Amino acid sequence: PVRVHVADEMQPGMTFYTSGHAPKAFLIAPDGRALHEWNYFLPSVAEGRRFWRRMHLYPNGDALALVEGAGGGIAQVDGDSTELWARTNGAHHDLQVMPDGSIFLLTRTLEVDAELDPKRPIHHDRVTHLTADGDTIQEWSLIEALRGTPWASQLVFRKRGDVLHSNTLE
Repeated sequence: PVRVHVADEMQPGMTFYTSGHAPKAFLIAPDGRALHEWNYFLPSVAEGRRFWRRMHLYPNGDALALVEGAGGGIAQVDGDSTELWARTNGAHHDLQVMPDGSIFLLTRTLEVDAELDPKRPIHHDRVTHLTADGDTIQEWSLIEALRGTPWASQLVFRKRGDVLHSNTLE
């Protein structure tokens, strides 16, 4: 339950959120009562950090979940948390659903980049565009987008190969 309720300091209506500790999302009333819960494990993502990092709630009660964890992925579930579709595609940190229903998200692969480090693998971040059903339309490499620009000098091997550590997509 909500411990302090200051109505004039709140946005009106319900709140949709994911807790960051489990593969769950909640719709809560202004007084803190849970109105609905979505719960889904993406089986192809390794045990451990399988929580929902970002969510999108559709008007019909379906939820789109970016599943953080080894391998990362994205899934759409219905109001009963039944999988409608799922992809293990290295999704991480953020997603945006567009007015046409297509989805943009951050994805990452672990690979060797000879220009950055010929021996150690890096996290190669991309922006990936999906159809509303989760099929890949196009991908853009963030590293390649920076090569040949004034910011290319920022492309250096960092701890655990995390060159860019992309977090947000707008």
